[in-house]
Amino acid sequence: MGMSGVSMKRTETVSVALVSLLLMAGTAAAQSVQPIPAFPGNALEPSAVGPEGTTVGQRARPDYDPLGLRQGGFIIHPSLNLAGVYDSNIFATSTGAISDFYADLAPSITINSDWNRHAIGASFSEESKLYASHSSENVNNFNANAGGRYDIENQVYLVGAGAYTLTHEDRSSPNAALGKNPTEYKQSIAYLGYVHQP
Repeated sequence: MGMSGVSMKRTETVSVALVSLLLMAGTAAAQSVQPIPAFPGNALEPSAVGPEGTTVGQRARPDYDPLGLRQGGFIIHPSLNLAGVYDSNIFATSTGAISDFYADLAPSITINSDWNRHAIGASFSEESKLYASHSSENVNNFNANAGGRYDIENQVYLVGAGAYTLTHEDRSSPNAALGKNPTEYKQSIAYLGYVHQP
């Protein structure tokens, strides 16, 4: 009974992973690289896919999407966000709050192929927070990810991706070390999948 329970648990885990890969896969003719649902969180439950797991703000609106810049067989989407922020408690302390202004600068670029077969894509983004009076709180965050799909035949293909992130714990995070500077950490993740849709 114990062995059959372990075997069933493994079967369910494999089934959930396979169902998730099939749900995220789309057709082999699709132009975009399809990531695992909720990547890089790896929440592979079926509830992470489809209308039930998508908010109104996350739903696709192809009629309103920016056209991007075409360069050969690729489409490039650059963007730049700039904001001025006032923080009344930059160290997130319960007493003796210190306030400051900071500029939040966030450039990014996404490059996707526009091919009939196969697909590759990559995106790079950076966020810099520059404080007016407390330069010890300045941070530079960076994210890079790339992925691709190799079509073997109709409804059969390989898909894979990888990502690297350099970021900082927010001062208000319970995991933040109360040090002299914001706590920096790095994260890398990669996956490879084989999809066959009969």
